[in-house]
Amino acid sequence: MMKSKTIYAIVSVFILLLISASGVANAEDMGVKEVVRAYNKALIQAYNTLRFDSLRRVVTEKEYNKVTIYIKSYAGMKQKLRAGLTDLVIKDVEKGSRKASVSTSEKWWYERVDMKTGSILVPKSIYNYEMRYDLVKDEMGKWRVDKLKILREERQ
Repeated sequence: MMKSKTIYAIVSVFILLLISASGVANAEDMGVKEVVRAYNKALIQAYNTLRFDSLRRVVTEKEYNKVTIYIKSYAGMKQKLRAGLTDLVIKDVEKGSRKASVSTSEKWWYERVDMKTGSILVPKSIYNYEMRYDLVKDEMGKWRVDKLKILREERQ
């Protein structure tokens, strides 16, 4: 009788540990997904306002430089991109201890405007993307977008 109670207790503790570990993994996956969502929100803000503070918080220095150079190149021509994300579906998350990869399906709209007059230079275009975000953990343990890859792009 005592032996079965001990085995029952050990099995119960093991099951609780498995459930707990699963919850931690799900919370970690959610953290990675939230960084992808925060990246897209910060990117839209950067396009629309030419302010990059929010972007800096969710990307590595390498990705920050790549994105800001792209956006600032339009500003150098006295143009601004306006953008919006109308659909984001996170399809897959692969995560290790220091690296993660997130696959998405996204629908964006863009238009180009004259910075001085506000007149539309290139009318609104809609694009569908299949994307892969590569994330890394920084020295503080925060996930950051390190690289994006367009797997498929289709203009509507």
